[in-house]
Amino acid sequence: MPTMKDIAKEAEVSLGTVSNVLNEKGNVSLKKIRKVQDAIQKLGYRKNAQAGFLKKGNTNKIAVILPNIRSIKYQSLYEELEYVF
Repeated sequence: MPTMKDIAKEAEVSLGTVSNVLNEKGNVSLKKIRKVQDAIQKLGYRKNAQAGFLKKGNTNKIAVILPNIRSIKYQSLYEELEYVF
């Protein structure tokens, strides 16, 4: 799996530029944005969602601990929670 460093090398830009393009931050020229996007497509880069969750400290997930998932009562509760979330 290609890294941001690989993208920077392929696009001939700095690692900071790649980061700014991926996070839509900073003042990056259209030319450099295109170079980074072309490198991303060529290398097949995909953002690691789990890494982003770790950085933000938020996974948008909850844990459910039930005493007996085989019980109809708890199955119904689990299904409702799954539907809502």
